[in-house]
Order: sequence, then structure tokens, then C-alpha cells
Amino acid sequence: MRLAGRSPRRGFTLIELLVVIAIIAVLIALLLPAVQSAREAARRAQCTNNLKQLALASANYESANGSFTIGFMRENVGPNGGAAGLVPNGYYLGRSIWIGMLQFYEQGPLHNAYNFSLNVFTADNNTVSASSINTLWCPSDPITNGQKILFPKTNFDGTDLTMTYTNYRGCLGMWHDIPPRSAKNYVSRLAQMNGIFFYIGFPNITPTVEPNPGYNPGSIAVTRIASVTDGTSNTMLLGEFAYGKLSKGDQVC
Repeated sequence: MRLAGRSPRRGFTLIELLVVIAIIAVLIALLLPAVQSAREAARRAQCTNNLKQLALASANYESANGSFTIGFMRENVGPNGGAAGLVPNGYYLGRSIWIGMLQFYEQGPLHNAYNFSLNVFTADNNTVSASSINTLWCPSDPITNGQKILFPKTNFDGTDLTMTYTNYRGCLGMWHDIPPRSAKNYVSRLAQMNGIFFYIGFPNITPTVEPNPGYNPGSIAVTRIASVTDGTSNTMLLGEFAYGKLSKGDQVC
């Protein structure tokens, strides 16, 4: 018997509820790959744009200075080099191409903050080495994005070193390992390098550090557009380096 004016109660059975949940799960499963694909496409576009901006910066640097920037060089560690067990005012591994080109990819303030008379691995230049620059990061590599790594007492003047990663590197060319590893063969290896961003070596002084104290292996010439005999469209300028693909022990290198 049903009372007049009162509608029967309505609801879902347990089976109906499970069916609805299953349908929603299937829709999510179908939609999620599409969303991830769209996000990765956007990241790829950003990464490609980064490389384009850095390539333009390289070309503008060459146009302004008559050559591409130095790819690998020695810099003065300053008078406090002895604090790290090095020779004071000796010349050791220095800055990369990204510091030389800072002002050409819209990083003028960092360029002005860098002390070019001292090594990048000194307290004076920690502002630059610890800076976060989005143009140097691939959005698909979470290892690099925004992470700052502290290396205690690692600077060449004995101070703490803070660094950020970069996903892009310049083409240095082939490195011919001619045995034995003597100072004479070191010069031969330098002479055979054929990349855009050459090693600049020691300044015109007698070095007190490797490869042989008291022997200056010299440098090789920087690259100009005219030096690219195969044509710029057939020559590698930059490449991508994915830290996220490396083992944890190799990521700090």
C-alpha cells in the first residue's frame, strides 16, 4: 500500500555503482595518455626553443666578436688557490661557453656579475655558478630544473661551491687520445680538434699545473664562421645532455 502524494525512494544498486566507477576508470585511462602526450609535446617545443635561442646567441656572439666563444679554457684561481692545495694564481679548469655568452641569451646582469679575471670555481663567481637559468634546462629532465647542488670546500680557493645543471652542451669536436700522454702529444691532440667550441688552453705563460709543470702546450685558434668549411647547416653546434638518463653516481659529473 502506498500513501498518496509520496513518490517511491530512488537510488543506485551496488552493481550500478560499480559499473559507473568502472566506466569512469576506463575514461581516465583513455584520457591520461593523451594529456601526457600533450604535455610532453609542449616540453619538446620548449626544449627546441631553448636550443634555438642558444644557437642564435652563439651566432650573435660570433657576429659581435668575430669568432665563437671559447669552449674550454684555463682560468686564474687567484691568490687563495693554496687553500685548496693548488698553486696560488695557477691556471686550472675554467668556465664553459654559457658564461661567455650570457649577455647574448638575455642574461646581462649575470654577465656583469662575473669576474673574468678569476676562475669560475671561486667564491667571487658563486653568484653565477649557482644561478638558475631556464634557457639551459630541458623541461622533460627533472634532475636539472631548479636544483642547486652544494659541494662543500670544492672551489679552487677552498670555499663552498654551489652549482646548477645544464642540459645543453657545445660541440667540442673529436678528442684524439694519442698515447703516450705526454705534453708533446697533448699539443697534437689539440691540433686535431674540429668542433665549433675549441679548447683555448693556457695563456701565454709557463704553467705550474698539468699537463706538465714548466711546459706550455699553448692553445688552438677559436672558430669563425669562415672556419666551418662543411657549412653551418651540416655542422653540429649544440647537443642535449639528459642527466635524468644517467645513473646517480654520474649525475654530479
